[in-house]
Amino acid sequence: MKKQEILKIAQSNAERISEIEKHLAMSKPKPQIKGLGVGKWYRLRNGNLIYATALMANNHISGYGFGGGGEAWTDGYDHWLVDGEFTEATPQEVEQALIEEAKRRYKVGDRISDANGVEITPNGSYVFKKGILYYGGAVIFLKGNWATPIVDKFAELKEAHKNGAVIQLKHHTDGWVDLKDPKFNDTFSLYRIKPLEEEKPMTDNIQNPLLTEIMVLRETNDKLSDLLQKICIARRNGQEIPLMEIENLIKSVTV
Repeated sequence: MKKQEILKIAQSNAERISEIEKHLAMSKPKPQIKGLGVGKWYRLRNGNLIYATALMANNHISGYGFGGGGEAWTDGYDHWLVDGEFTEATPQEVEQALIEEAKRRYKVGDRISDANGVEITPNGSYVFKKGILYYGGAVIFLKGNWATPIVDKFAELKEAHKNGAVIQLKHHTDGWVDLKDPKFNDTFSLYRIKPLEEEKPMTDNIQNPLLTEIMVLRETNDKLSDLLQKICIARRNGQEIPLMEIENLIKSVTV
């Protein structure tokens, strides 16, 4: 290829690159909002309370904050429309909104993983300082991120035990065992509320020889378990099963 042809191709490519650069420069979004700056909270005309992280084209800002007229928290969203007047929010205004949101998210006694990833059960007052919201010393809001509640999978069982229910633990050999003071260890996850039909102990002394025989045979014949249950339920309800009927039932099971 001749030197003249190479120069011609190079010039053509340079012109094409120049045209592409001009096109990109013309299409690049340019902020059109005067008086707005990043790193600040603004109250928009529609009531939204937004922290601006970037200025966008067509009167939009990127950021996070409260949409829906300032009532609903929304994470990072690139299309907050600044339509008309806006004002820079006061620190007191931002603090009040963040504290109200925190109260909706967390209850007293909740265990959380704070904005720095530290697990803690905060207890104390709210403090808003330099854009950070603290609760009892824990960082619960930082740069648009909220602390994460740690879900207690035993919460329902704990509440039931607090209200008087008996909690049981599934033992690998003894079955369900009553716990006087359950600790709810994650290692032993098989807990349950004791079923109501098991709550009332059977206090009647079994004196009838036939009933005693039932208790002995129960260990060797699964069918006797159902029979014993029927007899127990009847006795608890104040009903008496005729001796002859019990004898016939035993015979029908053990034959």
